[in-house]
Amino acid sequence: MENTFCLLGFSGDDPNFLQWIGWIRDNLGKDNSPKLYLIGYFGLSDAQKKLLIQRNITVVDFSNSFEGKGSHHEAIELFFKYLASRRTTKNYLNWDPEETSLSENIKKEAETSKLELIIQEWKKFRITYPGWIITPEDLRSKLLRSTMGFIHYVSNNHYENESVNLQFAFELNWRFEKCLMPIFDNVALDFENIILKHRAKHIENLQINVTEESEISKRIQLELALLRYYREEGKLEKWKILQSQLQGELEYYNEEQIEIFKYEVSLFYYFTLDLLNLKNHLENWIPNESLPFWESKRAGLLAELGSSQEAEKVLEKSLSFVRNRVNLKPVSSDYSNVSQEAYIMLLFKYIRDANKFSKYQLEKNNEEEDSFSGRWEKLKRYKCDPWNELKLFERTLRSPKVESKEVEEIKEFDLGRITISRKFGGDARDLRIAYSYLRFLEETSLPLRIGNSTFGKDSANGTLKRLLKFAPFWTLAILLTIA
Repeated sequence: MENTFCLLGFSGDDPNFLQWIGWIRDNLGKDNSPKLYLIGYFGLSDAQKKLLIQRNITVVDFSNSFEGKGSHHEAIELFFKYLASRRTTKNYLNWDPEETSLSENIKKEAETSKLELIIQEWKKFRITYPGWIITPEDLRSKLLRSTMGFIHYVSNNHYENESVNLQFAFELNWRFEKCLMPIFDNVALDFENIILKHRAKHIENLQINVTEESEISKRIQLELALLRYYREEGKLEKWKILQSQLQGELEYYNEEQIEIFKYEVSLFYYFTLDLLNLKNHLENWIPNESLPFWESKRAGLLAELGSSQEAEKVLEKSLSFVRNRVNLKPVSSDYSNVSQEAYIMLLFKYIRDANKFSKYQLEKNNEEEDSFSGRWEKLKRYKCDPWNELKLFERTLRSPKVESKEVEEIKEFDLGRITISRKFGGDARDLRIAYSYLRFLEETSLPLRIGNSTFGKDSANGTLKRLLKFAPFWTLAILLTIA
C-alpha cells in the first residue's frame, strides 16, 4: 500500500471509487488509512468538502485560481506547472558549464562589480558539480572554454578587496583542477600576490570569525595548488619554503586538505628521487579510512615503491568501504561515491593483476573479470567510465605529435596569390591533452610501472614527446619511472 495518493481526473463521487475507499477504511481502520488528495476543478460546497475530509480525502480545489470560468484541463495544467516550479532536484548528468549567460551579463556591469558576478556564477556551478573524481572529457573541454575568457581578471587592479580576489582565485583554481590543467605561470604569480596579501591580513587579526575561517580554508587550498605547481615546474626552493609554512598551519586544515598535503609531499620525494624519505613518509602516513579514495592514492604510492601486496590489501578495504556508502546512500545528485568506486576498481585490478603476474599466476579469474566489467558497465550511466577516459587519451597521445609551423604559406584560388599565416608554438589541444594525462595519473594515483607490469605506457611516451620542452622537470620524473 502506498503512503499517499494524489488523484487526478476523479470526481470524488464515483461508485467504484467510494466502494474502494470503504474497503480501505474497513480493513485498515480510519486512523491507518492512507491520506488521499483529490486534485482538480470542483467548486465544492463546505458540506461536500467536510464529507470528503471524513473519508480522509483532502481536496485541492483550483476553482478559485481563475478569474473567469476555468476548466478541469486548466486546473490540472496549473497543478503540474506548480510542481515543476517546486522541483529541487534535476538530472546532474546534464551539468553543463557552458549553460550560462555570463559573457553577456558581464558587459552590463560596472568594472568594479564584474569580479563579484563571475564569482557568483562560478560558485553556482561548483556547488552543483556532481562530484566526479575525474570530470568526463567532454565536460572538461566545456569547462575550460567557459573559463579561458575570464582568467585575466585574476590580475585586474580594480579590486582592492583581498577577500574578493581570494574567492576569485579559489574558484579559478577549482576549475583548473577539474579540467586536469596545471596553473599557468602568470596565474601562479597572481596567486602568490593574493596569498601574500591574505596572509598579512590574517596576521593582523588575532580573533578569527567564521567568515575568516572560510577564507583561510580557501587560501590553504590555493597554497596547496601552488605547492603542486612548484613541484611540477621544478621550483624546488619555493616548494620547500611553502611546504614549511603549510606544515605550521595544519590546525586550520580540513580532513581532505591534510590528505592533499601528505600526498603532495610524497610526490615531491618521488620527483626528486628521495626514496628513503618517501618510504619514511609513507610509513608515518596515518590512514584515514573515512576517506577511501585518499587511501587508494596512498596504495598507489605503496605499489610504485614496491609494496604492491600491502597496496592490494589497502585497496580491497577502500573498495569495500566506498561500496558500503553506495549501498547506504542512493545516487541522486552526488556521484562522488560511484566515481570513487570506478577508479578504485581500476587501480585495484591493475595492482592485483601485477601481483599475480609477479607470481606467474597467469590464468584469469573469469568470474572476477565479469564482476568488474559488469559493475563498470553499470557505472557508465553516471558518466563514471575510466576505460573511456584512457581510450580518449590514448587516441591522441599515440598519434604523431602535431607540429604547427611558425610561418605557413597558403596558396589561394587566384593564380599566384599566397597568404602568409603565422603560428606560434605547437597545437594547443595536443598540449592540453598531454598535460591532462599527467594530471589524470596523479589524480587517480595510477603507477606507470609496478615491477615488470606497465600501464598506459604508449600514452606516457606520447606525453613526453609533447611536453619535454614545456615541462622538462615533470617529464624527466615520468621518464625515469617508465625507463
